[in-house]
Amino acid sequence: MLACAGLGGLLTAVTGVTALDGYLATTPGGLYAVLATARDAGADITFVLSVQVLRLFVMLFSAPLVARWLRRSPSG
Repeated sequence: MLACAGLGGLLTAVTGVTALDGYLATTPGGLYAVLATARDAGADITFVLSVQVLRLFVMLFSAPLVARWLRRSPSG
């Protein structure tokens, strides 16, 4: 959670959004729960959704590469 708060702070500094928007955009967890929290808190839902979807796609595309890297045997 501390790492997500740090990434949210970095995102806030780079993009100029509020600290709440930056934190909600980088927080892990269910997309629907994050969007409901953003809506109830009055955050920028479009920004939060965009970053969350980008995070989801990065994880989906990088997971096979990481799995292939971890599956390599030490002998080569």
